[in-house]
Amino acid sequence: MADLQTRVMRSRFFVFIAGLQIVPFGIPYRLTCPQQSHWQILSKHICPHARNYTCLLDILIFEYRQNCKGPKIIAPGSKYIWQPNFNRGECDEERYQPFIFRTEGYTNCSFLKSRCYSEGQATFSNGSAKTDRQCYCDSTRGYVFVSSTRHDKYCEPSEEDCSCHKNVTESITKTYKTGWHNVDYTTNLPSVQSEVMNNFSTVRDYDDHRYNIRRNENENTRNNAALVVLVMLILMFIIPYPSVVVFKKIWPRF
Repeated sequence: MADLQTRVMRSRFFVFIAGLQIVPFGIPYRLTCPQQSHWQILSKHICPHARNYTCLLDILIFEYRQNCKGPKIIAPGSKYIWQPNFNRGECDEERYQPFIFRTEGYTNCSFLKSRCYSEGQATFSNGSAKTDRQCYCDSTRGYVFVSSTRHDKYCEPSEEDCSCHKNVTESITKTYKTGWHNVDYTTNLPSVQSEVMNNFSTVRDYDDHRYNIRRNENENTRNNAALVVLVMLILMFIIPYPSVVVFKKIWPRF
């Protein structure tokens, strides 16, 4: 009896699995133009020859249209649009096309322009339909390029490192404590780093006990106090009472 029930349950399980394979549970997935990831599937599904597939903006209705009338190529700095046939179109403001544009696999100009938004950067030029945006380091705020660039005044982010950093050799102010006083050193010389180090060494010399202002003042005070005590002791042997009165009046000052 147990074996019979086991065989029945097993049969029902296989029937259930077979039903899952027959009944479609997939959610419809819409392929769209001009999604680059869908390009290969659409090109093979719509056109007899995948190379002929195009997806271009129809500027009369501002929608993307698909057809199999390609492939087409056009000079750098431009792209193809549909109006109502193939026509030359300009790259969007934030894109550029440095090489020949091909309808085989592309809808827009190839590259997004770089943005001069990093620390210390500013826009030198917006570039063109063929070139990337150019950046520079804002020297009015003390920024310079991290590394040397091919151009004196600007940098091309798509071809070289345009990072900026604060130029510590432009203006440095240091405050050092020497006894009772704060000493400020400010310099705008090109060799400011070596100058600051020299100034720093000069200030540190005053930390030595031979030059410390506060230490010298303390030593002078102690010497003067010792001298006064010695004088008072001598006077006490000569004029006992008046010397004690004078000593009590002078001693609190020390």
